[in-house]
Amino acid sequence: MCWRCVCLCSHLLSVCLLLHQDEKRHSQEILLDIEFSPSVPFFRTAELCILREAGGVWRVPVMAKATPAAVDDTIEVDVPGLNQPSSVGFRLFPAADPLVFSVSWENGSTSCFSCTPEHGTLSAEGTLLVVTANVPCYGRKYEAVLCVEAPGFLWRYRFVALSPL
Repeated sequence: MCWRCVCLCSHLLSVCLLLHQDEKRHSQEILLDIEFSPSVPFFRTAELCILREAGGVWRVPVMAKATPAAVDDTIEVDVPGLNQPSSVGFRLFPAADPLVFSVSWENGSTSCFSCTPEHGTLSAEGTLLVVTANVPCYGRKYEAVLCVEAPGFLWRYRFVALSPL
């Protein structure tokens, strides 16, 4: 009996291929262990090709799909009155090296929210993001999802503003 292992690792994908050969039964078994943990949504297709030393090729279609992650946090903004802007600030820190980022609001988010800065660099000291809500109507709940994107990273924050009654 013989086991061979080939591993490939990155921060998004870990692949381990185990080949088990049973000399008594003249058979081979291939075990493929894949761990996929992307931080941004995407969709890709590929083809896994397994070449046998004695000849033969197995082609296996592979599909990788990452849906948007859940929101990282929900932040409430206290609004004192109509057309009276109210702000809340929070600091965002990079995981390692400074990262260039940009912010955007998800589709379906209400337009009464704004964020500054809209782009910049996340520094080791933390970068202050300030979200301002300016509600136009009484008695309504306003929601928006802020997306902060950097190479290889996506943070999502839900903001809720309740207008006064």
